[in-house]
Amino acid sequence: MFEVERKFTLQSCDAERIRGDDSFLACGTKTIVDEYYDNRSLTLTTKDTWLRHRGENWELKVPAMVDASGITQYQEICGVAGVAEHLSVNLDSEDLFSLALDRQGFQVFAEIRTTREMFRKQGLEIVLDSTDFGYCVGEVEILVSRREDIDAAADKILKFLKVHGLTDSDICSEPAGHTKQAAGKVDTYLRTYRPDHYQALVTAGVVKQ
Repeated sequence: MFEVERKFTLQSCDAERIRGDDSFLACGTKTIVDEYYDNRSLTLTTKDTWLRHRGENWELKVPAMVDASGITQYQEICGVAGVAEHLSVNLDSEDLFSLALDRQGFQVFAEIRTTREMFRKQGLEIVLDSTDFGYCVGEVEILVSRREDIDAAADKILKFLKVHGLTDSDICSEPAGHTKQAAGKVDTYLRTYRPDHYQALVTAGVVKQ
């Protein structure tokens, strides 16, 4: 599966407008705790690859591409077997995946607790996230099964954001055809609490300043 998404700066007025608009189907609120992993050389994150443990689930997000509109596109690899194979992690049948990762030098670099409000509209998932360190961000996303459907999905997201007034205000200051996406939760966490890691991502071109 390919995840196509765009984040937007979440203002309190936007959140209230979405909650009060019956055309947005409310899908509940939940609390999620994410642990993100990398090694000391930052082999994964400097390649915009994100290994996440959420509850009992493991997920690896591998970049498909990021286009000039600020749309991010990832291939999602879910489950221990798929993630272990992609990372070439040796895993015994009775072994805990976290222990196998530890043996190969992968450690948690961020743990983020998020309160997530979920909505659906026009086949899109809209989430409003509030983190335990005070950062709030919105996101519109859609999953597609074929790579050739990515461009159409990205176009649908951009049109949705513009129609609903969720396009970031700083877009107008960007060069024609280019837009600046709101910072993600992990980027913001690293900038605040692990600045050396954040700077490595800037240097690698994963994070745009």
